[in-house]
Amino acid sequence: MDIGAAWQSSPPTMLTRLRGKTVAPDVFWTAPVACFGSMWALSRNGQVYRYSPYSNTIDPYRMLGDGFGQCPCVIRTLSLGTGGKDVEPWLVTASPDRVTAISLFSNRTRNFEAEAESIFANAMEDPCGVDAASSEVCFMTRRNGEAYLAVANVESGEIRRSRLGSEPFAGPFRCGELTFAYSTTHLYALCETGLKAYPFPRGFQAWVRNSGQEVRPSFGRLPFLVCGRSVYIPGSSVAGPAFLLQRLRGGVGETAMIPIAEEATYAQGFDGRPAFAMQGRISVLEEANLHDVRQDTQITSRRPAFVSDKLCAAGVETAGGEKLRLFTSGDAIDIPIGQLPEFMDGIGFYGVGASLVYAYVTDKEHLGLVSWYD
Repeated sequence: MDIGAAWQSSPPTMLTRLRGKTVAPDVFWTAPVACFGSMWALSRNGQVYRYSPYSNTIDPYRMLGDGFGQCPCVIRTLSLGTGGKDVEPWLVTASPDRVTAISLFSNRTRNFEAEAESIFANAMEDPCGVDAASSEVCFMTRRNGEAYLAVANVESGEIRRSRLGSEPFAGPFRCGELTFAYSTTHLYALCETGLKAYPFPRGFQAWVRNSGQEVRPSFGRLPFLVCGRSVYIPGSSVAGPAFLLQRLRGGVGETAMIPIAEEATYAQGFDGRPAFAMQGRISVLEEANLHDVRQDTQITSRRPAFVSDKLCAAGVETAGGEKLRLFTSGDAIDIPIGQLPEFMDGIGFYGVGASLVYAYVTDKEHLGLVSWYD
């Protein structure tokens, strides 16, 4: 879940006023992240941008350089001091040569260089990225055809590597106190005693490739979703597409398989639950149960949905063309896609302060942003 959403008390409710629209000039292959009333985006050429919905400006913040921009960035609170002191939000991302962490408060930088290896940093080829927690950054590397799960200490720079194997993998992610990655058939947990492998339930195979799935993440995002002490992993069961719910409380706990019987686009809702846009409805996963939160025959499965307690949004297809539809308890507002300059595909909705922001990719692969407020 985006750290910005997690720290806000409530999302916007009814959006009646357009705050502004803007398009960033660079090419973007990954989704932006919300944090502290702003959005942060990493372009294909390694430029970090900061977008403020209040001023409707997107400004260069930091240039990371060549090789960055294909690995989704995350923003996490990390501590460089003892006893939980010196806590700051850090933006973390990777190139094939190094992992970089930037403090969004002090602008301090930590780099972790590849050593006779390459870092998994192209999420369009492999569903791999970076994650971080406490004072550690985790990522994946490849050496001599073998994949490794790496954990770096932000303060000391020390890197620990654990061999995974030669098959395709997805990850890593932090959940609870542990770091995880997975293959088609196993979940791997990095514990104090080393790397442990846990087989998935019989009949489930995780997706570790990014193409050909009917149930797909929204543009620029990794496929797995972490919600509290649980992770949702997309894959296939004997009945078709499914999500594996793996509860992770003090280790690897119980599991459940949730079939997804139709085409869908999914993203993380405001409260962390997986939200699905399906034909004619918006649904959310609550633990192992799929619940409809809004039904409308015009909702399309091709665009990501947004779900909060007071506001839902999705793409709809009408006789007048494709639109974004914002739902509250009694009203709905339509925004024609034609009002979004050069729209090609939706990235998703973000609750940023008192604004609702919609991010999309243009036909030139630039980043478009439009925001509304109460």
